[in-house]
Amino acid sequence: MKKTLFIALSILLVIFCLNSFKPSNKKSNKLIGIWVRSEFGYLTAKYVKSDSLKENEPGFEFKEDGKLIIRQNIGWCGTPPVKYGNYNGTWHFISNNTLRLNHDNWRGKVERDLKIIKLTDKNIELKSITYMSKEK
Repeated sequence: MKKTLFIALSILLVIFCLNSFKPSNKKSNKLIGIWVRSEFGYLTAKYVKSDSLKENEPGFEFKEDGKLIIRQNIGWCGTPPVKYGNYNGTWHFISNNTLRLNHDNWRGKVERDLKIIKLTDKNIELKSITYMSKEK
């Protein structure tokens, strides 16, 4: 009887602990918010935290629920003046320092992976790893 009670209580304790455990991801918490591009290189870009997406600048808004708003050019031409628009999507970590973004753009659906080179409360540097587009 005591052995059965001990096993039952142990199982309930384990179940309770597993259900109440919510991992804290410091990177995810720092990532949440609006980021506007400050510098752009060949495969890397630097962003600064902002209160809002800028009208004539690319950027990201990472939401806690895994939703994404990406601000990028609305057409094929990158010659100034470039026009920007917002596209909806989703984001999640595929490794400790790699993000996968799925979103729309002017050509259709996009899946892209970005490596986080540096992340602070106010700055992020991202490197493009893959970019796959499905045209409309």
